[in-house]
Amino acid sequence: MKKLNILFVLVFLITVSYSGYGQTITSAGSGNWGDPATWVGGSVPTSSDDVIIGAGHTVTVDAEGSCKNISFGDANSRLGLSANLKIYGNFYRFDTSVNPFYSGGNLWSDGAKMIFTGTAETQTINNLGTTSLSPYPLRFQELIIDKSSGKFTTNITGTGTDVKLGIGTSLEIINGTFELASSDDIEGRNTSGTATTPSIIVRSGGIFDMVGSSSHIRRGNFTGEETSKIGTMTVYGEANLASSTTNRINIGNIEVMNDGTLKIPYLSAGNMAASCFNPGIITVKNGGVFSNNLITNYWYNNATIPATVIIEPGGEYYTGSSTTSLAPVTEVNGDIRFARGGTQTIPAALGTVGGTVILSGSGEKTLGGNLVVNGGLSILNVSLITGENTLILGTNASLTESTGKTVVGNIQTTRDVVQSVNNTFGGIGIEINAAGTAPGSTIVLRKTGTATTGNGNQGIKRYFQITPTATNGFNATLVFKYDENELNLIPEANLRLFKSTDEGTTWTLEGGTVDPDANTVTLTGIDGFSRWTLASESAPLPVELTSFTANVKGNGVELRWKTESEVNSYLFEIQKSVQNSEWEKAGEVAASGNSNSPREYTFTDENVLAGKYQYRLRIVDNDGSEKYSNILEVNTGMPVRFNLSQNYPNPFNPGTTISYQIPEKSFVTLSIFDILGNEVKNLMNEEKEAGYHTLNFNAAEKNFSTGTYFYRMTITGLETGKVSSEVKKMQLIK
Repeated sequence: MKKLNILFVLVFLITVSYSGYGQTITSAGSGNWGDPATWVGGSVPTSSDDVIIGAGHTVTVDAEGSCKNISFGDANSRLGLSANLKIYGNFYRFDTSVNPFYSGGNLWSDGAKMIFTGTAETQTINNLGTTSLSPYPLRFQELIIDKSSGKFTTNITGTGTDVKLGIGTSLEIINGTFELASSDDIEGRNTSGTATTPSIIVRSGGIFDMVGSSSHIRRGNFTGEETSKIGTMTVYGEANLASSTTNRINIGNIEVMNDGTLKIPYLSAGNMAASCFNPGIITVKNGGVFSNNLITNYWYNNATIPATVIIEPGGEYYTGSSTTSLAPVTEVNGDIRFARGGTQTIPAALGTVGGTVILSGSGEKTLGGNLVVNGGLSILNVSLITGENTLILGTNASLTESTGKTVVGNIQTTRDVVQSVNNTFGGIGIEINAAGTAPGSTIVLRKTGTATTGNGNQGIKRYFQITPTATNGFNATLVFKYDENELNLIPEANLRLFKSTDEGTTWTLEGGTVDPDANTVTLTGIDGFSRWTLASESAPLPVELTSFTANVKGNGVELRWKTESEVNSYLFEIQKSVQNSEWEKAGEVAASGNSNSPREYTFTDENVLAGKYQYRLRIVDNDGSEKYSNILEVNTGMPVRFNLSQNYPNPFNPGTTISYQIPEKSFVTLSIFDILGNEVKNLMNEEKEAGYHTLNFNAAEKNFSTGTYFYRMTITGLETGKVSSEVKKMQLIK
């Protein structure tokens, strides 16, 4: 008897277990899902049961229901939803001509959702249909994907059959992957067949994945640039978009939220073809990422609402393509990351970045145009080549570099330098601390990659052009930072600071203290700023010649010149040419050797006959190296009228020569005016003998900016009292 009882219990347990797993439950007639009487055998389906809606039956989900697979007995079988239905397997439509959610009216109530869920590796909807016309594709009012593992796909074979998935109100991916298979489409259309603008929401655990090829997303079968758009896509998780069809991906707007990523991926199945993306406005919120990995200009040219990408502060634009195709309107107020594993160009159209530009991956990054960065520039494992373009750091932006991984070319910033406060200029490699007069708003241009040259020698491959508002009285400390890859074979111990006031034509040795561990050279007591570089004190840059003039004195020509400083200088050889003949030596004057203070020199060429002469200086150093000054022209015949010649060269940078003739001893004034008529420089206000005269004008002395200027000379004859005046125009181009 005991053995018989045990056997009965085992049979009972096996029967119960079987009845709860793998059953197929068929409807007994029309009714509510939650009513046992609706089902053959009186059991309400559970998540492990397959369900068949019997021929001609209509079953309505009145309270949350669940099943594994669901199918329909014939073309008249219907499913109504007044509450949520969870499906753990697949949905089998009877055939592509049947709408199981409609019978003389909509059977799917607002707020009711169909939820594909569970752990099945793949779930799908069979017999979706391939036509955008009546009877239309199968339509789902509110569809949710909430899978702890696996994916939901529109095509279980993965080959793509151009099926259409209709969404009436919303598609929400909470967890797991929703895959729109290759060539399959989403069309906004409700269960009644009316075109709609459904939303797509991708939660933090979800992935929306378009495989690509001819897939599209649109409202019904509309094709207009605005009428074809569905509603908003909101991405908290990951959304991958790809299409090659002229039907396009048409979305009202896209919002990428914190921890969300919107990707235009590189996929062999389809990629994103030209003019296929019509997204409205893409807004990337704080913590969100927009990832663009194609060079294709896939943005549709929408004349009504141009495709727009707005990266808000804290958001990121990620690009892995060699040349980034920006949306017609792109505003990067957050960060942008260039991360390709190879060469990459930063597009000129980017213009301004509100956050940080991050350079990573491998290979050179190249600046396609001038770029303003207001947050910062972070260089990781690569270098940025600017070419002729300039990267401009905003007033609060900073630069992060490492040895050998730097900006090569031009980088500029403007900072307000106040008294006794050290200013690092955003980390571009220069520091200024002025104990005296505050320099005020100061522009610093750093140029690297090209060595400064002079006197046959070279400096390192870096210089700074420093342009403060104030001009002198700074008593400043300057810290010049260098990169070891820029040393140009100069030993660090020999590095000294050199200064140029004529944009690199001549240089003055200023000195400084080297710290090879910190890669800096520091100099104190600086009174003024201009261009600065580092070079070897054992191979210095040349004499700094600041003026050179020639005047007729009686039957001779008086030459005057001035140096700001001299290093290793030996002599000045005066050379002349008569009526454009060969150059000949007219005399020589000993130089000062080494000097950090101004020196003045004169030489008179006696007993000169009437005619036209040219003069120049041959500047010779102790080591035999030499260079030449600019050329002055003098006419020793007495002029019969006043004449002001056009300056030469013109345009010029930074120096030019002005020649004039006066018929009698006169009081002469010569002034420079800007385009608005403001006097910006008085060059002469003195008596001059009758004859031919020349004067050199050096625009670097006062740091004149590029532009058009006028020079006016007025003479008053000291014997006749006659007043004459003449104006000429000249062009300074830096």
